[in-house]
Amino acid sequence: MAEKRTYSSKYIAKRFYVSAINFFDSCKILKEYVIKNDNPSIIYPLIYLERHTLELILKSLILSEIKKQTIINGLEVDILGKRFDLSRTHSLDILLDNYCNVQLESRIVPIFDERIKTFKDVIIKYDSYDRNGEFYKYPLTKTGKLTPNKLWNESDSSISNEIGKKDSYFIFDFDSLPTTIKQVYNVDKKAIFFKEQFFDMILYFIDLSPFKRV
Repeated sequence: MAEKRTYSSKYIAKRFYVSAINFFDSCKILKEYVIKNDNPSIIYPLIYLERHTLELILKSLILSEIKKQTIINGLEVDILGKRFDLSRTHSLDILLDNYCNVQLESRIVPIFDERIKTFKDVIIKYDSYDRNGEFYKYPLTKTGKLTPNKLWNESDSSISNEIGKKDSYFIFDFDSLPTTIKQVYNVDKKAIFFKEQFFDMILYFIDLSPFKRV
């Protein structure tokens, strides 16, 4: 029987980071496709990929900061006296909280800044609809409804006036000379909001990673 291999938290953190970057590269390809083909439906799988990229980069950051003695078993770790299994956790809200906690536990001065509070607010809002990252994975719900329709919650006063509204999505194309503005029509306003917020978060957290590509 082959001997079971064990890996260090830093090794696993690097693998999570590489996977996150691969997903992020796919996000960039889809984003370019939206621009070139004026296809608003592509925004939905794009949000799914961005959300998953965030999940992976947060897991990488947690493992890269964690102390060796806090690894309990596999991807189960101890953070501030509480057990936390990375392999079973998909909530961005929980992952962000644990990243902040491990920073507070391992550093005198955390490396994140005040933008974390803004990210937290956005993630709480998104997690209330898509805690496990399954929302945009499939085009239809079990009841046959289009997946994007699930995002609109009439009881949510903060977005109720945006329900069903479509908007134009403007993108600056800096690759062209002179710079042009391209437009994609009929995109859900809330989808645009989350897509842009997630993209900014990914760039922010990649910049905090010890594995950041030069």
